[in-house]
Amino acid sequence: MREKYRIDETILVIGHVGKFVEQKNHMFLIDIFKKIVQKNSRVKLMLVGDGMMRNKIEEKINTEGLESQVILCGMQDNISRFLSVMDIIVFPSLWEGLPLSLLESQANGVPCVASDVITSEVNMGGAADFIIKGCLFMG
Repeated sequence: MREKYRIDETILVIGHVGKFVEQKNHMFLIDIFKKIVQKNSRVKLMLVGDGMMRNKIEEKINTEGLESQVILCGMQDNISRFLSVMDIIVFPSLWEGLPLSLLESQANGVPCVASDVITSEVNMGGAADFIIKGCLFMG
């Protein structure tokens, strides 16, 4: 998959899997990613999913000048193939129940960072870190 998306092995891939809806907080994720890129340009953001906010998300990516570093993968059937590319997955959700994609990420061995609104029941053996909403990667 890294070859398909032309991602060198030395590039850190931050991922997110989910519908492009307000609750998933993609806008904040892009803000976080921009701060990361300012410190390390050898990073990509891979967004797997689609939804009613796609146009707004694309506009934000373009406005922030991140087109070459964000990969929009659309809806996918075989999520595990995409998870194999990701070095870490981030879930900055504003509200959430029990996200199955977070369970799937952990089952595939991808470290997870999630907002504190996600139920801690999703944490499989300490594979996910929960932090205060709004402070994700800001320190």
